[in-house]
Amino acid sequence: MVRELKERLAGENVDVIEAGTAGLSILDSVRGYDRLIVVDAIVSGAAPGTIHQLCGPEIARTSHLGPGHEADLPTVLAFGEKLTGGQMPREVFVVAVEASDVVTVSTNLTPEVRAAVANAAAVVETICSEGKVS
Repeated sequence: MVRELKERLAGENVDVIEAGTAGLSILDSVRGYDRLIVVDAIVSGAAPGTIHQLCGPEIARTSHLGPGHEADLPTVLAFGEKLTGGQMPREVFVVAVEASDVVTVSTNLTPEVRAAVANAAAVVETICSEGKVS
């Protein structure tokens, strides 16, 4: 996904950063940006390959973002806001692809997730150009 986004967004005023498992380690990477778009896998019970688009309060209400052994995204952003004195992104969007399993570590995507990558990248591209989730 990172490779595809770098190709699609080349020449734009966008930085594409691969964070792996995020948690608190993303604070330095996102500090000082106006907008943050997080692309991740999610398990919410929807069909694998489903693309979820979240922004604002929707992000804070989900318990599905973030690995079980680290702080979830809403916690990281709230902590970062307090720690950095307001230097966290004001706009946060999440584009998440439904996976059937986020516990098993593999370098291969399932066929459903692989098929959703181009569509998820297109959603990110739209957010970058329009600044909104559809």
